Amino acid sequence: MRTHDTSETGGFADMVRPVLTGVISGVLVCLVLMFAFAALMSANSLPMTFAAAFASCCSGLGSLIAGMVCAKKLKSRGLLAGLITGAVMYLILLLAGLIFTGGGMSSASLFRMMIVVICATIGGIMGVNFNFKIRRKT
Repeated sequence: MRTHDTSETGGFADMVRPVLTGVISGVLVCLVLMFAFAALMSANSLPMTFAAAFASCCSGLGSLIAGMVCAKKLKSRGLLAGLITGAVMYLILLLAGLIFTGGGMSSASLFRMMIVVICATIGGIMGVNFNFKIRRKT
C-alpha cells in the first residue's frame, strides 16, 4: 500500500510559513512607506486629500512585495500564493483600519481590497517566474 507524502503534493500546510513570511514583509514595507509618506506630507504641508492615494500606493507596493516573497519561498504556485497572501494582507489592513479609525466597510475599502489582492497576485507570479537574487557583499 502506498502512502502519500504531503511534501511532494504540496498541501495547504506547506503554504502557511511562506504566506506568513510574505505577509510580514509586506506589512513592514507598507509601514515604512506610510511613515515616509507621512513625513513627506507634514514636511511639505500637503493637503489631507493625498492621504488616501498615498495609503493605496503603500498598500499596493507592500502587497506586491508580499506576493513576491511568498512565491519566491514556495518556488511554485505563484498565482495561488499571491491570492492567499493578498487576502491575508487585506484582512490585516482592514482590521487595523477598523481598530484605529473605527470606520466600517466602504467603497474605498473594497477598492483597496482589489488593489491589494491584484498586486499580491502579480507579485506572486513575478516571484515564481523572475530570477532575482539578493547578492551579499563578501
